[in-house]
Amino acid sequence: MRRNIPFSLIAIVLFFVGLEAVLRLSGFESKREATNLPLIIQQCNDGLEQNPNQANWFESSDAGLVFWESSRRYIWKLSPGWQGWYRNHTVEINSMGFRGPEPGDLSGKKVIVCLGDSVTFGTGVDYAETYPAQLERILNSRVPGNRYLTICAGVPGYSSLQGMLWYENEIVNIPHDWVVAAFGFNDNNRRQICDLDQIQTGYSFLPFARACILNLKTAQLIERLSGLTTGGSNNRTRQAEKTLRVSLQEYCMHLLKLRDIAASGGKVLILMDEPTQYAPTSSHHQNLRHFCRKNAILFIGLRSIFSEAGYPKESRESGENSLFHDPYHPNARGYRLIAESVADKIMKLEPAGFNL
Repeated sequence: MRRNIPFSLIAIVLFFVGLEAVLRLSGFESKREATNLPLIIQQCNDGLEQNPNQANWFESSDAGLVFWESSRRYIWKLSPGWQGWYRNHTVEINSMGFRGPEPGDLSGKKVIVCLGDSVTFGTGVDYAETYPAQLERILNSRVPGNRYLTICAGVPGYSSLQGMLWYENEIVNIPHDWVVAAFGFNDNNRRQICDLDQIQTGYSFLPFARACILNLKTAQLIERLSGLTTGGSNNRTRQAEKTLRVSLQEYCMHLLKLRDIAASGGKVLILMDEPTQYAPTSSHHQNLRHFCRKNAILFIGLRSIFSEAGYPKESRESGENSLFHDPYHPNARGYRLIAESVADKIMKLEPAGFNL
């Protein structure tokens, strides 16, 4: 009997290896997200388009990760030098990994780093209509001499942890004067693995092993079959079992660290909440104003500003949404409202008679 145990184990291993191979070759896909990659990365084929007039632009059929590349330090990041079309709008990632043109010579400029997620990135509009680009034009129209320059450091799907680490490791070394940051919506999302564990997969065995198992097609098939046998009522239970990408306590810690890093280099930090339809349900945004007041951080309440501008009342009454192009992202008018709000804040804090 004992002699048969090794053969039985080998047979079981070979069975699951064969099953995994069959599932991968057949193109089996699970509807469950196995990682923290945002949906716009996982389902990027629906939005990326080839520009027929530019032969050097995106032409690969593997659109899923062309816009982004994996990163051990940040989970993912934008691919420097990428150019293409996304949702009928041009996207250009410069050599530094920021959306937009190369910054050029920063000497003699007041540089503003706009740090955030897809709202800062400007999903849904051309670069010229993003809030960082509009902010630069507004400030330079108020102060003659093209003295201001903005850097669009927004990455779709980023949490406060990813943004803080990117700023700490790389962006802090770029000469700048202001940091305008907006995080929270993605922090409040639930996934199988929290951001911290996923970033630590190269250093901690248990998160690494869990990530490997969750990405096996066999494990995804078992989970799907389990859902079929237990009924759809378990969906809410499985969702509840997922973990927040970034807990509220961690979120506050990341913002405080961002403040301290900026302050140590003489930079001024401004935090903003995010004016999406679902922002009121985010525990990470609900007390942000109080958090900023308590910790001496400048704050811009975009939800209040959008409300004063008529959203969402205007959309309910007119049947249209004149500040957003989808439930998560503003349109060009909405981004301009953000840019004007930031410009007003900066102008109030700049020394009178500012002269470079």
